Amino acid sequence: MTRDTEVFSKMDPFCKLQMRDQTYKTKVLNGAGKKPKWNEMWEIDVKYIGDDLYIECRDEDVTSSDEIGVATIKLSSLCAGGGMDEWFDLTYKGKKSGTIHLKGVFTPHGAQPAAPQMQQQKQP
Repeated sequence: MTRDTEVFSKMDPFCKLQMRDQTYKTKVLNGAGKKPKWNEMWEIDVKYIGDDLYIECRDEDVTSSDEIGVATIKLSSLCAGGGMDEWFDLTYKGKKSGTIHLKGVFTPHGAQPAAPQMQQQKQP
């Protein structure tokens, strides 16, 4: 991430993923600063591949949380070719505020389920 919401300490980042009636939240990484790595996995039920996946990264504070950046991704990108392994830009007020790395495996209904993995790391 390039945007830092803290002046005197390191950020405590977390992300929320939302689509239709599903919401997921990563754990808060206390003191991770601008280089968090979540390495979390979820099974997402994709009902309509034309829907968007909305990702919001925030810095948790005692009374509230500050926005670091957001990204909107078409769910079809998670399903095309059996999955994906891509970097997406995060933006804050129209300006790039970092990148987020998503990996996903698409498994059709009835097959052994697999889940995407979300992590934030330095872009190669």
